[in-house]
Amino acid sequence: MRVLATSGLLALAVASAAIADSPFTHRDGSDEGDSILPITSYPLGQSQVVSESMARNVQMYWIQRDMCEQMGCLIIRNEAKNYKVADFRIELVDRDGSSRWSRNQLLHPLLPTESVVRLKVAPAETCARQIKFILQHRKTKEKLELAGTTDFCPSPHATNMIRINVKSPEVTVEDVKN
Repeated sequence: MRVLATSGLLALAVASAAIADSPFTHRDGSDEGDSILPITSYPLGQSQVVSESMARNVQMYWIQRDMCEQMGCLIIRNEAKNYKVADFRIELVDRDGSSRWSRNQLLHPLLPTESVVRLKVAPAETCARQIKFILQHRKTKEKLELAGTTDFCPSPHATNMIRINVKSPEVTVEDVKN
């Protein structure tokens, strides 16, 4: 029983010392003054997680860049203001000659001004492939399908870019008085 009481006092002393060492309190331990904490993009005290994540992202960027230089890349950019690109599918040809659509090649929908990079890897006999994009209006949820053909053959130092944009006509009705 006596040990529990002592450890409880020790824990209280450590907790109060941690509060006094906080960068958001005055040296005398008071909390007077500004009470607004800074906005950070990571939990306080976990800066090593952020730095490791940034280092990993930089490393992946350079790997992707090197692979694009060696094999070529396909960049898909959504320039449609009111639509998100929900699906990106590629026509696959089976050994028996039948064709089918691949699974969705996007990890998440592409919002306006977002891009995604994919390596161009395809056998030489089926370089030109049909592709399909399914766009979804951000407010009305209306779906729109766009299709086309692109080259997926590896080609060093060559990058293909597909820009997706939807132009919708606008109709205005004016009351004309004679």
